[in-house]
Amino acid sequence: MDSSTVEIESIEIIAAPDNMVDITVEDDHTYWCSPTGENWYLTHNTSWPDIDSDAGDRDALINAARKLYGEDAVIPVSNFNTLKLLSLVKDISKFYGINFQEVNKMTSGLQREVEPQDRDPNEEKSVYVLTHEACMQYSSKYLAFMSKYPEVKDHIETLFMQNRSMGRHAGGVIIAPPEQLEKTMPIVKVRGDLQTPWTEGMNFRNLEDNGFIKFDFLGLTLMKDVENCIRRILQKKGKKSPNFADIRNYFDRHLNCRYVAPDDPKVFETAFHADHFAPGIFQFTQCLEEGTAVAMSNGQRRCIEDVKIGEFVFSYDTKTDQFVSREVLDVIDNGDLECLELELENGKTITCTYDHKFYTSNRGWVEAQYLTEDDDIVDFAR
Repeated sequence: MDSSTVEIESIEIIAAPDNMVDITVEDDHTYWCSPTGENWYLTHNTSWPDIDSDAGDRDALINAARKLYGEDAVIPVSNFNTLKLLSLVKDISKFYGINFQEVNKMTSGLQREVEPQDRDPNEEKSVYVLTHEACMQYSSKYLAFMSKYPEVKDHIETLFMQNRSMGRHAGGVIIAPPEQLEKTMPIVKVRGDLQTPWTEGMNFRNLEDNGFIKFDFLGLTLMKDVENCIRRILQKKGKKSPNFADIRNYFDRHLNCRYVAPDDPKVFETAFHADHFAPGIFQFTQCLEEGTAVAMSNGQRRCIEDVKIGEFVFSYDTKTDQFVSREVLDVIDNGDLECLELELENGKTITCTYDHKFYTSNRGWVEAQYLTEDDDIVDFAR
């Protein structure tokens, strides 16, 4: 079976219409999902941790910062979505009426062909950017296409990496006195809200060069779940109406890593021994919308909430570019979460949580919250 790519048309924040569910898959945790059972997209249910200012309620955290420092002192960080090579080739080719199948055949697998020969071994895979020059040098099919359609080549050389649109970082803000911001930063207004003119993200990192540090205010429902669990424990112990200070004190005494022995055997027995094994426990919030189809190894498709532990799903080894079968180790129901809706150029939509990963042709694995309209996610039709 051949895989291709499909471009992301838009990304919107929505409330989840149904329960959000995920499955844990053996080895590299990849599997194929589909909103309709027709086109399938490679996804992933784990991610690397990062360092953020996390809270159970992101808006409450930002509002508290604005109350403390002032409304005009807390400014969201901007993102510049740039014109990347693969989507640019498709857009320009479409403008000139070039057959889509011919274009898609040329761009399919292009990054996998060029990147190993072009990327510096000291450069992280996630920040590698596929360039026109590298493709001309290392890909015979790309060179042949550009020789056949020189008008496409001319426009790519002019437009590549130019700004396409201006967005907003998922949780990034800067905090500074408004009077200092007036002197040091030309604040811009995007769709009615103030934002920084500079960005800090995958494409550009300008804030630090201009003397600013980004704060990541991320809202994690898992933290709210922990808070609610502790509240119920305290109520069961006889405290009718525990306040946040009570909850925080209980957390510090029993759960805070600053006060809990790192070699406590009970932790490993509870979380990682065979009867309780919970791989990826830090990322239990990564989910897809209930009703999303999963490709099973036997050729069937099944709603993600109906997949059972011990069954085998259709997976994909990104190192060998081979379709493989892998066992389901766990099924996780996370209830109602705030989500993103990805609208694709083929008219399909995917509903997922912010941190759910998809495999893109241009940047490898990317969390949904960091996807842009320049990304193409891997797609295949069964």
